[in-house]
Amino acid sequence: MKYDNYKDSGIEWIGEIPEHWDISKLKFHCKIFNGDSLKDDEKIKYSAMIENSVPYVSTKDIDLDASKIDYHNGLRIPIDNIKFKIAPKNSFLICIEGGSAGRKLAFVDEDIYFVNKLACFNSNENNNSKYLFFYIQSPLFQKQFQISMSGLIGGVAISLIRNFESLFPPIDEQLSIANYLDHKTTQIDTLIAKKQQFISLLQEERTALINQAVTKGLDPKVKMKDSGIEWLGEIPEHWEVKKLKFFCFITKLSGFEYTKEWETNENGEIIALRGYNISNGKVNDIKTERISSELSLKLFRSKLYKNDIVYPCTGTIGNAAIIQENDKYHINQNIARINPNTDLVYPEFLFYNLIADATKKQIDFNNSSSMQPVILIGDLRNITIAFPPYEEQFELVVMIEKALKKIDTVFNNSLQEIELLKEYKTALISEVVTGKVDVRKEKLN
Repeated sequence: MKYDNYKDSGIEWIGEIPEHWDISKLKFHCKIFNGDSLKDDEKIKYSAMIENSVPYVSTKDIDLDASKIDYHNGLRIPIDNIKFKIAPKNSFLICIEGGSAGRKLAFVDEDIYFVNKLACFNSNENNNSKYLFFYIQSPLFQKQFQISMSGLIGGVAISLIRNFESLFPPIDEQLSIANYLDHKTTQIDTLIAKKQQFISLLQEERTALINQAVTKGLDPKVKMKDSGIEWLGEIPEHWEVKKLKFFCFITKLSGFEYTKEWETNENGEIIALRGYNISNGKVNDIKTERISSELSLKLFRSKLYKNDIVYPCTGTIGNAAIIQENDKYHINQNIARINPNTDLVYPEFLFYNLIADATKKQIDFNNSSSMQPVILIGDLRNITIAFPPYEEQFELVVMIEKALKKIDTVFNNSLQEIELLKEYKTALISEVVTGKVDVRKEKLN
């Protein structure tokens, strides 16, 4: 239901507002201030449990999707420490600097200290904090925030935010709006959480399907034998156990080649793949580097061809992708090129083995770094897989891909439903806090 009377706000990008609403700068309705940074040695000092203390919250402790704060990150600071500013209970935080600026925000359920990249909004007694929390999620606030961003990493100064023109209904109406949106968004968030839980179950089903197929096969009645490999367990009696080096050529760009020969070329014909270009079984074009065709041919060992498999050797280990065409890709640093002998192994069967748990367990066992996952080329060549006859590999691939197609269809539909719910939530908040609909008489059930 719409309001009876509207007036021109006098601001083009706001348009008409309910006749009895006001437009005013945020600084007249709430205190806005940023938090305080914590040095590394202080993090160690405050990582122990301290009596009469409150949590210290950083940007990473705010969940982007759920807009919730993790109060149990292990950092607590004495309540009487005058060096740090407190965000009191019933205020709210928003990130004002970096990639999450304007996107990460959360209502505060208990007194906290917080990092300087976050800003606290603490309403005065004539305004409802929850109403303001919903208001900053609206396009009216977000538009001002985005056009005010500056600097290399992107951020908005507190002084600018304080002067953002904003909409303010009477305090009793702010309360009605806050209660209505709190009720409705909680319902939406509950639906989203259930769908996300369902997606997690689908991912588990997907993983279990691949693990079963590449280590046990299709026939539940087949006679089994001990593989002699702890992480493989029993395998079908007619299968073999083989190391990758006996049916694959495996290499990567050498340090010498990279330091002496490597030269990027933004107009180059060949895409040089890095770890973040390999995800969900495919290659992507996120922040790609390019090299010339001439350089790719010169570094022929690391040039990629159709049916090669790319496999990160650091960081994002466990991802893999099959190259689908010639003369398009080359491996960059820390990516392995796995070239299967297609007379012995189907590339797709090898791919599913590389992303299976049995391979990941071997990689964890051979991890040579305490900082991040790393696998050496020599260890990768010695990865052991259960190896069925060639014809059976094909049958397994067909079965896996048929089953995964069904799972992925449901998975993608669920993701789409979540996005639609998020869009509905955003639209609902916008309609209510900008006065497009009147919720004062709405019954909550």
